[in-house]
Amino acid sequence: MRIMNDENTMSVVRMTRERFTELWKAHTLAACQPDSGDVYGVLWIRYNEDHRHYHTPAHIDFCLAQFDLARHQIDDADAVEMAIWFHDLIYDPGALDNEQQSAERFVQLAKGYLDPVFVESVCKLIVATIPGRTPEGQDEEFVVDIDFSSFASPWHEFKRDCRALRDECVHLTDASFHAAQMKFYQSLLARSSLFYTPFFRERMEQTAIENIGRYMEELRAKGIQ
Repeated sequence: MRIMNDENTMSVVRMTRERFTELWKAHTLAACQPDSGDVYGVLWIRYNEDHRHYHTPAHIDFCLAQFDLARHQIDDADAVEMAIWFHDLIYDPGALDNEQQSAERFVQLAKGYLDPVFVESVCKLIVATIPGRTPEGQDEEFVVDIDFSSFASPWHEFKRDCRALRDECVHLTDASFHAAQMKFYQSLLARSSLFYTPFFRERMEQTAIENIGRYMEELRAKGIQ
């Protein structure tokens, strides 16, 4: 089961202007007026693009809920949270550099407003979410685990997410999409553990592996190897 709403956390909307404004203001340079409203508008427009079905405000909300549960174990919690807000800002299903583009767009929006040291930390955390990249340090591990935490959703939600990802990849045939998914999941299961941090391993590892294994069996039944 998904052990993440110990306090009904998933029923609370977290991707709010107020929450983002508080985070942005906390790292605004002393000489600058906060520009959080315009930046939040950029985030909201981007995450509501028509071609998105999985990488939407719901995904950010889900990640923020997981972050809230893990916050007490994260070294630089504000940097990790900011990275969550921006890690899928740029999303082109056919591109291979979405995370890098998202990091660069964050720099453009933050330059002159936020502490440069904080901006650099957030950029590194955003880039850590590139698929296949090995995180360096605990906070990068938390960002990656949070991004992958939906793998431990209840089965019907896991399948809903799979369908949403398929709907985003209209440039691929079913065979190509499912083959790519199979390869990705095989790479995850080949790791010593799916989640990097003890916090997420203890809460989600078993369910996530069961979901992935069950889905891979469905793909094999369709002839995907």
